[in-house]
This record gives sequence, structure tokens and C-alpha cells, in this order.
Amino acid sequence: MTAPNPPSAKRVARVKLTLTKRAVEAMTPGDKPWIAWDDKLTGFGVQVHPTGAKSFLVNYRTDGGGRNAPNKRVVLGRFGRLTVDEARNMAKQALGKAAGGDDPATKRATARAMPLLEDAFEDYMKVNPKRAESSNRMYRAEFAYLLGDWRTRPLDAIERRDVEERFIRLTRDHGWAGANRSIALLRSVYRRPCVDIEGLRNPVDLWLAGGGEYHRPRRRKISNPA
Repeated sequence: MTAPNPPSAKRVARVKLTLTKRAVEAMTPGDKPWIAWDDKLTGFGVQVHPTGAKSFLVNYRTDGGGRNAPNKRVVLGRFGRLTVDEARNMAKQALGKAAGGDDPATKRATARAMPLLEDAFEDYMKVNPKRAESSNRMYRAEFAYLLGDWRTRPLDAIERRDVEERFIRLTRDHGWAGANRSIALLRSVYRRPCVDIEGLRNPVDLWLAGGGEYHRPRRRKISNPA
């Protein structure tokens, strides 16, 4: 989609379509930033910058909504770091909280003081200097490949449902062993921050407490020689 070069900002706000990976990839920058709003989820959109960068955002009204309520906007993250589905889920959560009277923008500002997942991972890697180098390489590879899209998320922005959805997807795409290892690694990364930061909960522990469970290891059956 090419920027419509509208004469006014109001017309930009009327650009609506179903946001998909293909649709976002097709959007081209204009002389000024412009926004395409999702026609399935009100308040969810993507902003295309003149540089070509694309950022997901959510627009909402505070105090439970209403025309007289202040209008606020939260940037969810860059396209590429977030998929369209991940950004839509984040938008749904933000809109749900706003409808309940919370202010996601204020909480987002507070969350900037919260460590990011990648920072917690680096701390975890430093804790055990005696760990085998082969294990270090494996942990870094699995974190980057299977959890890397979460690396810039504040620790309190990953929830039980996120873990559940990721475990299901990892199982589908990488098998039971990859899913087990990645979620177990995530659980370990959270342990120290949960001790240091008051009120922070380990989302993997919450997933397990809510009925989630790792896959049981499967052993190969080796037939006896004839």
C-alpha cells in the first residue's frame, strides 16, 4: 500500500484495512508519517515512518472510555520485532485494561524502569561462569532463535497466556524437546529478577500453576538385534 498523500491528518486516520503481514510489508513511506488502522480491532494500527520503519500502536480512551475521556496512544513495538498477531494480542490486552479503568500508557512509562528480558538473560548467563562453553552457545542460540522476539519486552510484560501460546507454537514448529528447553530456560531467566523485584511473578510458574505442563520425555525404542 502506498501512502495516500492526503491533504490533512484527518484523512490519514481514515485509512483502514485488515492488518496482515503481507499488508504491512506492502505499505510504503510517504513524506510524513501515516497510520493504517485495523478494520477488525478498533484502536489497533501501524504507523509508517518516512524512514520506512513501521511501528504498531494502540489508541484508547482512559477512565473506561467515553467521548469526554482523554485520548492516549501507546507504541507497542516495531514490525519485524513483533509479528502482526503478537501486536494485535498486545493491543487487545491494552484495550481490555483501558476498558477496566487502567491506563496502559502510564504503566508503560513505569515499565521503562523494569529490566528487559534480554538484560535478565545476560545476568543469568553471568551467574554461572563455570558453565560449559557448549551450554552457553546452546542457551544463546535457543534464546535468540526461539525467544528473541521477546528480548526487548519488560519482564512484567510477559504473561502466563504468552507462555502458553509460545509453548504451543514451539511444540508445533520445533517439537516437544525444543518447547521444553526454551520454556525451562525462560523460567530460569526469571528466577533472580523475581527475587530482586517486588511483585514480579515468573510467568512460567504461573503457567504451570494454571495447569500447564512440560511434555514428558520420549525415549526411542531400539529393537533387539535378530
